Amino acid sequence: MSCTDNKVVDIPPSVDADTLSSCGCGQEVPIENPGENTGNPSPEPPLPQTNKSLPAPAFSVRRSDTPIVGDNLPYGTYLLLQVDSLPAYSYFEYSWDGGKHWIKGDSIMLCQSGTVSARIHSSNTVSQTVKTSFTLYYKRVLIVGNSITGHGPAPEIGWYGDWGMAASKPDSDYVHILSLDLKSRYNASQIKTLYGVPFEQNYKTYDFSQLGESIGFRPDLIIMRIAENGNTTDGKVFKEKYDRLIKTLRSDTNAKVICTTSFWPGRESLVEDIKAVAATNRYDLVDIGSFFYDKTYTAAGLFKDAGVANHPGDKGMRAIYQSIASKL
Repeated sequence: MSCTDNKVVDIPPSVDADTLSSCGCGQEVPIENPGENTGNPSPEPPLPQTNKSLPAPAFSVRRSDTPIVGDNLPYGTYLLLQVDSLPAYSYFEYSWDGGKHWIKGDSIMLCQSGTVSARIHSSNTVSQTVKTSFTLYYKRVLIVGNSITGHGPAPEIGWYGDWGMAASKPDSDYVHILSLDLKSRYNASQIKTLYGVPFEQNYKTYDFSQLGESIGFRPDLIIMRIAENGNTTDGKVFKEKYDRLIKTLRSDTNAKVICTTSFWPGRESLVEDIKAVAATNRYDLVDIGSFFYDKTYTAAGLFKDAGVANHPGDKGMRAIYQSIASKL
């Protein structure tokens, strides 16, 4: 994406993706910051001086079959840095944080929306910095959920809907609100749900071979919206199984993963396991545990059955959506 005219320049598909560097998606990124995270920090090197004779890089996008919609780019897009002629002994570098830290490389696999800065570094001088901003969209979204995600009619407990339990109407549950958001970025986005209660309740003996359809869907975004139906005190078993579930679902893709904690209290051990898996694998984490304590986020008083009433009402559903959307 050009920084000067906002046009996209295609890169021939012959570019070898294996040679491209990446950022995010659960991978470690080499950040050039001498002395950081060491026992004896080195003195800060002098800031490089701007050399106006150095050419500034241009952004371009590696050609793919997935369309670019305005400034919206598909998740996993390779953003490339180019210049007509790179001076000898010079290299490209880019930054995600406004120039506080710089990463050496001429390509980035986009795993997060935001603004990227780029420049050419030559000895102790640098070119002028250029920037581009973009929003990512997702082609295939898989939501692993329970009754908060969707529940069919259950007249025996006073629930007659066929959507996220306790929402007043289909359009008010978090899945529908999130779907509208995702489709506003790319109207061909596909959103599917995987009923996760069998895993929550029987994770010790869960049959992972039944996930073939979800694996074949090849999601580029996985939202783990399960936790409420489990309460574990068995040490590392749940953590291992939860970790395996996510890795199985993304075994054929490099999907972005968003994990969520429990809307209901009393799942502290399980929540800590979820947080540990997210931290270890560098997945995004959304903590929704505080919502329950404000009853305006639940459906209290709207249903006679306490189990239904403890589900998030419209306000709670929107809060869950907003928490997830903040990680997109």
